Amino acid sequence: MLPVLFILFCTDRAASPADVCVRRRSPLPPAVPAGCGRRYGRARIERRGAGPAPHSMRGRGAAFCRAEAGNRQPATDDRSAAESEESAADVRQAKAELRTRLRAVRRRLDSDETARESERICARVLELPEVRTARAVALYAALSGEVNLKRIIEECQRQGKSMLFPRFRAVDRTYEMVQVHEFESETVPGFYGIREPRPDLPATPTGLCRDRRTAWIVPGLAFDGAGGRLGQGGGYYDRLLAGVKGPKIGVAFQWQLLPAVPTCRHDVRLDVLVTGNRVLRFSPRTETRFA
Repeated sequence: MLPVLFILFCTDRAASPADVCVRRRSPLPPAVPAGCGRRYGRARIERRGAGPAPHSMRGRGAAFCRAEAGNRQPATDDRSAAESEESAADVRQAKAELRTRLRAVRRRLDSDETARESERICARVLELPEVRTARAVALYAALSGEVNLKRIIEECQRQGKSMLFPRFRAVDRTYEMVQVHEFESETVPGFYGIREPRPDLPATPTGLCRDRRTAWIVPGLAFDGAGGRLGQGGGYYDRLLAGVKGPKIGVAFQWQLLPAVPTCRHDVRLDVLVTGNRVLRFSPRTETRFA
């Protein structure tokens, strides 16, 4: 009788994809459908129940469990169903709806308070060891309502530190990074009305852009407590940041911090997030709850 009970116990505890859950410290916002924001919860993974996982069991019970697991329906190649076209469409819709709401908030911001908060954020960024020791700093020219990096630009110029700014390439509708030494004289209004490096300046080699000693200051519409970021919607920064080994530092106003943002597999995760009153550092096991 005991062997039968043991086999039943093993069969009952054999882990299936449904047994693996992701613990989120706060619920997803209404704009995020089920299945989105998987990165937000990646840091906390546990198995339901007290039973051991199949790989930790010993003897014939473990062999029986493995055989049973092998007879079950495959887990659709590492939950590829979650990355199906239907799920991807849900994520895109959630992002679009969230962007619409956040842009409405941004239009109502007080410009004086935005300028003061930008100053506080820049001061914290300049104190980061990743920025102080950087060989070069990748920056951006702020849109209305974004964190203005004027103070950082001025300090980099004073120190003679290399600055990289994005420049739009109309031929393939992508951005490239260009080295700038003097912001006002070496930038002009670009394709979207954003100041960008002059057309006659050469593009920066990929090696410098991806170098560990190049710190990236990254804008966004929203950020969460696991390094997730919601951009403007073109995927430009995700492409620019692909392969980057240096620190990726987000800058955000307090209203831009959300419990979670919808993310896809190609979305690049931040290493650091700086606000006016704190600095958050992320790792694969880091989560911070934003109320």
